[in-house]
Amino acid sequence: MNASRSDLTYGSFGFVGVGKLAAQMVKGLRRAGMQGPIHLLPRSRSISDELARDWDCSISESRHVFARDCDVVFLACHSRDVPNAIAGIPFTDGNTVISAVANLAVDVLSEQLSGSPSIYRVMPSMAIEYGVGAIPVYPGAAPVERLLSLLGEVIVARDESHFDALTAATCCHGWMYAILDELIQGLHRGGLTVPEARSAVLSNVFAAAQVCVRNPLVRPRDFADAIAKPGTYTGLGLSYIEEHQGLWALEGAVSEVLIALRERKFA
Repeated sequence: MNASRSDLTYGSFGFVGVGKLAAQMVKGLRRAGMQGPIHLLPRSRSISDELARDWDCSISESRHVFARDCDVVFLACHSRDVPNAIAGIPFTDGNTVISAVANLAVDVLSEQLSGSPSIYRVMPSMAIEYGVGAIPVYPGAAPVERLLSLLGEVIVARDESHFDALTAATCCHGWMYAILDELIQGLHRGGLTVPEARSAVLSNVFAAAQVCVRNPLVRPRDFADAIAKPGTYTGLGLSYIEEHQGLWALEGAVSEVLIALRERKFA
């Protein structure tokens, strides 16, 4: 792993493995006001064509030109696709590679890349497109953190194991959509229109998140216990969830994902 450079600047960007996550990152950068050139090495031609047409990107004519033209290269593909994705790209110490590849540690990726670029890991959620959500990064470096802060809340991992735990938190983001949908559908079956149920659920969940953000020293469970007392409707619902192992299942899911990450199950 190369030491980060304090003089690192971000004049131009490149994306290797232009799939859904890469598209979300491109859109997030543009929405944040990033005006620099963005070059693409396509994996999905349809996505690349959309980004070129609608988001001011260019499709690189060759891998040599791509490496030459990009200060920062985002790698966004499955770990099994990395060898083919990076083959023939002549990286140098003038490039910074930011990898959003799960299961691929910095030292392992360093062995696969040509040249000696600086390498960092990130694991954002799809919310990066809108400039919100947590963005784990390892290792920390001020210029990289400043760049990523345009796209969400940067959390610097202490080491690779800590990064795995933060990656599990990113997985939690994905589960939230399923949980939100169940709440919405339950209220819809109870008589609300879908738009009414959606507005009620999302507003209340957003409000709960804001209360927790504004009270960082208070454990979220303390708020639940203060509200969901026996003999209240909120308490009735929480008791039902607990009796049916709903909260335990969430904790178990976190543990299951973290074990899989550390065992590199899907590498």
